[in-house]
Amino acid sequence: MNNYDYDLIVVGGGAAGFTASKTALGLGKKVAMIEKKKLGGECTHTGCIPSKALIQCAKIAKHIKDCKNYGISLNGSYDINTDNVMEHVRGVVEKIYQTHSPETFEKIGIKVFFASPHFIDNHTVEINGQKITSKKFILCTGSSPAVPRLEGLDNVSYLTNKNVFSIKKIPASMTIIGGGPIGIEMAQAFTRLGTEVTVLVRSKILPKDDVELTDMLHKRLVSEGVKFVIGMQILKVYENNLKITTEIKTQEGTKNITSDTIFIATGRKPNLEGLNLEDANVIYSDKGVQVTNVLQTSANNIYACGDIVMPYQFSHISEYEAAKAAMNAFLPVKQTVNYSNIIWATFTEPEFAHAGMTEKEARTRYGNKIKIHRYKYDDIDRAQTDNASTGLAKFIYLSSGKILGAHILGARAGDIIHEAQILKTLNMSFYNISKVIHAYPTYADITRQAGKKAYVKKLLNNPIVKLVKSFGK
Repeated sequence: MNNYDYDLIVVGGGAAGFTASKTALGLGKKVAMIEKKKLGGECTHTGCIPSKALIQCAKIAKHIKDCKNYGISLNGSYDINTDNVMEHVRGVVEKIYQTHSPETFEKIGIKVFFASPHFIDNHTVEINGQKITSKKFILCTGSSPAVPRLEGLDNVSYLTNKNVFSIKKIPASMTIIGGGPIGIEMAQAFTRLGTEVTVLVRSKILPKDDVELTDMLHKRLVSEGVKFVIGMQILKVYENNLKITTEIKTQEGTKNITSDTIFIATGRKPNLEGLNLEDANVIYSDKGVQVTNVLQTSANNIYACGDIVMPYQFSHISEYEAAKAAMNAFLPVKQTVNYSNIIWATFTEPEFAHAGMTEKEARTRYGNKIKIHRYKYDDIDRAQTDNASTGLAKFIYLSSGKILGAHILGARAGDIIHEAQILKTLNMSFYNISKVIHAYPTYADITRQAGKKAYVKKLLNNPIVKLVKSFGK
């Protein structure tokens, strides 16, 4: 029988690493966690936390400018000074990091190492010249910005989410390459803080989301001043006189976009460099680590989760996978991962929340069997009181009431969508929501109202109801 230093070593100290290590500790295992830099991972330091802090600053700036829409006027002229915004954002990050300090983990019994580990074999890693062994490993090293190969890009100072929150001042102008969630969130935030923003998109913004709602969001962003160039090809990038120029080709011909800085938001790549996974017999590619449906790698004592495992790269999915991986590493009955109830949100204003199939995906699978119910924010009293009537909730379901997808563009959409997510996950009928008493006035009433309308429509199409109605004529 082998005597290992640990029952489990978790490689990576982000959202997945936290969940995996605490889950294994709860199972009575001796656990260590290895992290290269600071605990908290990308989400805490360069992702979810700083971006949402910046978005909130931008929202406040926008509401100050729009205060007249609420019957409020400012005496005299005013200027919004954004000089301290980035310092505030970094302060929020530091405050949250304090809850992720190494001491908090060591206090509950999880040993924390700071190092760049590499595998000697599937039971041994070397860190700081020291070899440590473990019966099991969980890999959750996260992801980094995927920077495209563009002519001249290596010769200019460009931003990604990794370094954008380190800048001292809000730039006067910015070119953003990429129309995914990161690019779109930052485009709106910097525009609201006074930056002239141009977004370069190959096809459409938020390509994984429902096109009806992405079109609505696109129009809203344009109305706020975000400029878009859609359907273009980037030819090269160069810097001159402290300005960065992106030369692009469109249907109209070649044109130049010049700005103070350029922000790359073209996706993510897994962090696997230097791990020497070959010696651990772990199969991987440039897309991530190969795993089974129980998150086991090609080395049977090593599991993987989070951004290094396809197909989803969200913190909440990382935590879901990490709990599964830790339990599967030690429990005899393995739990498979289930991605049929994926959910995410893009934190623009209005927010954009996504659960399940888009209309296009649902029609591809179910054809004309699907039903769609839309409910406008215009018809929600709380939206009217808050001057937040831009938005739409869209529910896609079958005649049985089975929810296939829910998509909401509007105020607090990221919170509201969980009501539909619960029904979908528990395989409950969409019609049931009409029976649930909701507080008034709330944004959540949009789900109840939509469910109620759908239920009434179903009743009116019932043959017996139709017969009774015919007698009444």
